[in-house]
Amino acid sequence: MAWWAVRTGMDEIMLVISRVAPGKPELHHCSDMPDEERLRLHGRGTHTPIDALTVSQPTTVEFEFVIGEKPVVTGGRLIVVWRWPFDWSDLQTDDPSGDGFMRTEFLPGDADADESVSISADYKWIAGIEPWHHMLAVKVTEGTLRSGDSVKIICGDTTRGPGGWRAPTCAARRGRFLMLIDHEGNGKRIRLVDEPPFRLDPDKVVRLVAFALSDALVGEPFEVTVRSEDRWGNPTRPVSPTSLDAADNVAVERLNTDDADLPIEKFRVTVSQTKDIRFRATS
Repeated sequence: MAWWAVRTGMDEIMLVISRVAPGKPELHHCSDMPDEERLRLHGRGTHTPIDALTVSQPTTVEFEFVIGEKPVVTGGRLIVVWRWPFDWSDLQTDDPSGDGFMRTEFLPGDADADESVSISADYKWIAGIEPWHHMLAVKVTEGTLRSGDSVKIICGDTTRGPGGWRAPTCAARRGRFLMLIDHEGNGKRIRLVDEPPFRLDPDKVVRLVAFALSDALVGEPFEVTVRSEDRWGNPTRPVSPTSLDAADNVAVERLNTDDADLPIEKFRVTVSQTKDIRFRATS
């Protein structure tokens, strides 16, 4: 965090706070600018509508930038970022038949325009702005993008092979992409109006994981928790309600009374004599 002082014409001191290190990109959220104004000036960023994906599911996501009144000059960038926990698979531009193939399309808003425009795409695992570490960017290498021009980025293109773009392995109620525009290529990135968030659902259950105290007192009840997990460790719904079996002289009582408790199921266990106990959870 950097601090500096600005003296106004009335000799008053105003402290300005910046969370951006000198020379680093800036993210301008434009929260005080109406959406209509942001769309008019900076354009629109959209992507393939997504309601929900299953974790690690191969998919194709098409991003589109439509330029607003403010042009994007040579050196400017169109950027997509997402938060660090969402481990979408790596993107690449070398093998059209491989996984994570990414390609771009440029569509001029004026079909009669004679200006030459060239763009190049780049993906980096760590290159965004905290906490949106993952980034793909399209750089204008020649010419200027003007009002109405469109740039598409197709991630996980399957035109020449099965490929696809693997969705993150972590389940979440809300995932999203941020679409940004850097008009001058000077690191001042404008956040475009957000697309709706989407859900990342866990995969099918592959194992049950139980948690219990390492020591317990005879006659004193304690809890055993059983969690259903998919292959990535995400909690997921069991195939059927879980049962917990133990040896004789061990009382087991289910505590869950509502389906909303799944995929975490709890049991109250009471041991009537001193002994080592083995539990078996099944679903």
